Amino acid sequence: MVDLQAYLAIATLPSITLLGCVTAYIYCEQKGLKNSQKFLTKFFPNRTPRFYFRSDFVLSAIIGTCIGIILYSPKTGYQALAAGVGWTAAFSLLKSEKISPDANQDSAS
Repeated sequence: MVDLQAYLAIATLPSITLLGCVTAYIYCEQKGLKNSQKFLTKFFPNRTPRFYFRSDFVLSAIIGTCIGIILYSPKTGYQALAAGVGWTAAFSLLKSEKISPDANQDSAS
């Protein structure tokens, strides 16, 4: 028979890490940070914008959860949440494109 309590104990930390990844993804989207849709457009040409957005979201959540768990090995719920938020936000900043100084001056005019 399946021990439900043991299963929930094992699945809790990855679930909390996933929650952190999703939260960071939504925050980065609202702040306008670039996502991997540009890469996905080249990798899967001729798809709808909805496909690229959904693919980016799912890949970011799954890969972010795996990397957060592997890199940080969280032992508590707080650590798992921090691993998800921290890794996803850091990766979003790393893959974002720099804004040129000319672009800031043009928007101020």
